Amino acid sequence: MSRRQPPLPYETPEAVSPFGLGLHHVQLALPPGEEEVCRRFYVDVLGMTEIRKPPVLAARGGLWVRSDALEIHLGVEDDFRPSRKGHPGILVADIDGLAERLTARGVEVNVTTTVGQRGWPSGSVYPATKSALETLTRCWALELAPDGVRVVAVAPGAIETPIAEHMGLSPERLAALRAWQLAHTPLGRIGRPEEVAWAITALAAPDAAFLTGTVLPVDGGALVT
Repeated sequence: MSRRQPPLPYETPEAVSPFGLGLHHVQLALPPGEEEVCRRFYVDVLGMTEIRKPPVLAARGGLWVRSDALEIHLGVEDDFRPSRKGHPGILVADIDGLAERLTARGVEVNVTTTVGQRGWPSGSVYPATKSALETLTRCWALELAPDGVRVVAVAPGAIETPIAEHMGLSPERLAALRAWQLAHTPLGRIGRPEEVAWAITALAAPDAAFLTGTVLPVDGGALVT
């Protein structure tokens, strides 16, 4: 029979530091230029109060917020990468109320493709599944509207991504595909991933609060040819 081990210091109510230690704030990172997105979440949704940063720190960007006993400092990282382990463990007194508030502010953005609306040679399954996702977008928009949740979608056209390489196309077939895409894109170029990201951000923004069920083409005009 093993003997019971004595409790660790943090398992007893007497675990008090002689130095009066406490947690001042939690430090988190955000990508450059995303302060307004974080402000909409922490201030507008969670109801936290923004703290004025000292001028020397304000010049670096970022956002400080506080609510009750919780203070969060969001600092800008140029090479931002989502943390895999570090995260704040936040206590919530009214978890049901917070869940309802988050649900009411929810936005789902699906990513389809314009070839689901106009066809793509030698590839029927891919556009068919994307076309089905557009139908789901419109159906979910109706089903979730009573809960205050918006459902929208973006439909990229020819975008500079490695999808063709993943399909195993030879250099010759890849060149032929790019030529076909350019011939059917009035703006005469291939789109960039950040242009699709802009459309997603715009549809999810509060300024788009009256949009739901919308499928926004990001295709350089391909659908109008």
